[in-house]
Amino acid sequence: MFRTIAMTFILCMGFLLIPFDSPSSAMQIGLGDCPNNATSLRSTAQAYTCRCSAMATASGSVWGTDEYSDDSRICRAALHAGVTTRNGGTVTFEITPGRDGYEPTYRNGVQSARWGRWSGSYRFLGGRYSRDPSARAEQCPGNATGLRGGRDAYSCYCLAANTRTGNVWGTMVYTDDSRICRAALHAGVIGPDGGTVTIRPSAGRRSYDGSRRNGVTTSDYGRWQGSFRFEY
Repeated sequence: MFRTIAMTFILCMGFLLIPFDSPSSAMQIGLGDCPNNATSLRSTAQAYTCRCSAMATASGSVWGTDEYSDDSRICRAALHAGVTTRNGGTVTFEITPGRDGYEPTYRNGVQSARWGRWSGSYRFLGGRYSRDPSARAEQCPGNATGLRGGRDAYSCYCLAANTRTGNVWGTMVYTDDSRICRAALHAGVIGPDGGTVTIRPSAGRRSYDGSRRNGVTTSDYGRWQGSFRFEY
């Protein structure tokens, strides 16, 4: 009876979700478009299958990684999680309890955000698409001055060529005009072939000490207005 009531409510909300209890139910046709978020499904403790359009993956706020606050945009989160592509597709998500916190990451061209305690969550079921790492994060800017004053972490992708040149000041904490990818190699968060890095902006410092690490020599500097460090 509970399932019948739940399905009646969902249909009245203007979309069709297929409860997912077995592999065969995931193959049902005539699926409706996914709702914007899963807040209306909170506490149902079920899994649902629905369809994401390409347009629905293109925008919307997302909080968390792998497990998302239930007010996160479902199709945008599905792209972040790697269970669909920018062209959209069918996704299955499971309603889960709220969490004490949600961590941000940059995946597949989507930056999710950090949030604290929230009353409901969901996560996706099914395999991930294989992805080229250089396609799942945007290329890093030359430096981090554009992030000055911010608090959120920022993830981007370093090409191998961008690790080879550029000035860097500091050790572990760098002036925000330092070359990001060269600093990342110095910090040891990537190798000379490049890779994805996560930057955390921080306040300026009175001084920065240079050093030689991982084949990169950085320089000393005095007072500077903005800094960044890498998250591991």
